[in-house]
Amino acid sequence: MKKRMLLLLLLAALVLDCAGSEDFEVFPGHAPVIHDWYAPSVIRPGAMYRIYLHAEDFDGDMKEIVTMVTQTGAAPFPRTLTKLKGENTHEVFGYLDASTSNSAFLLGDRLEVLLLVRDLRDNVSQPVKLSLGFDYVQPQEIPEKWQGPANRRLGLITSEYIVPSQGRPTKGDGL
Repeated sequence: MKKRMLLLLLLAALVLDCAGSEDFEVFPGHAPVIHDWYAPSVIRPGAMYRIYLHAEDFDGDMKEIVTMVTQTGAAPFPRTLTKLKGENTHEVFGYLDASTSNSAFLLGDRLEVLLLVRDLRDNVSQPVKLSLGFDYVQPQEIPEKWQGPANRRLGLITSEYIVPSQGRPTKGDGL
């Protein structure tokens, strides 16, 4: 009986010692942080739409970039998940892109893009909301700061989109 009691006390002391250890994680970790982003606000129908992103997770466990697209007068489209691996789990500096319809019916229409970064513990960054319009404009030059990331493609944003005059969804890659 004394041996059992001694063993139980030893086991309890061991558990309590581990609970006070610095290796024991009490907090769920840090959420990823989006430091900066850039995307044009107006592009030509049919042009590639690029979103440049700089995000970081101090825990180094970023899992994916989540994008959600909403078109004026339509329900939100299914979200796109861009998986992050390797060196991109601590810091990501690059771009996501999407092809757009070349239909003239998109002129004057607007898309809203909501973007956030999620880590392995399901912590999420603050959301970034971008607005995209369509018009016959000259392509914008990429700002100097984003020249380096212009060579680092992170993934493709895929979405269903609606050409307003048709009034029905069109399945395909891009916006």
